[in-house]
Amino acid sequence: MNTFRKISILALVFGLVSSVSAHEHGGDMVKKMAKHLNLTKEQQTQMQKIHDEAKPQREAIKAKIKPLKDELHTLLSADSVDKAKVRTKMEEISKLKIDKKMLMIDERIKINKLFTPEQKEKHKELMKKHHDKMKEKHEKWGKDKKHEDED
Repeated sequence: MNTFRKISILALVFGLVSSVSAHEHGGDMVKKMAKHLNLTKEQQTQMQKIHDEAKPQREAIKAKIKPLKDELHTLLSADSVDKAKVRTKMEEISKLKIDKKMLMIDERIKINKLFTPEQKEKHKELMKKHHDKMKEKHEKWGKDKKHEDED
């Protein structure tokens, strides 16, 4: 497999991992959790407040990532791909994505404090089911990709 194809596949995988790892936020998240965990109106209001307070930080990180992704695309589209520059750009993007994930974890920690013990247990069950489902999808995608590479 030539270098350009490898880098193209790497960029595609990077994009897929980014989109797969994105979680829902805001009103939809509150509505789904309210339904599945039988949250009180007060809990829902507090959850929304936690989410709204973190939104400006999330948006700021998102705004920093976009031009870096554009720069990465430019680097990958060059006639002569500089792998060192590509790596550096991908590392910059990854660091910002980690910062964004850490904000989400901070939100999750604050939200978990709102739950009753029963809601915490139910939430753990739901998160495990979600994790298992995502793992299955990743494994299936990996198998499909392996068969495609064999062609």
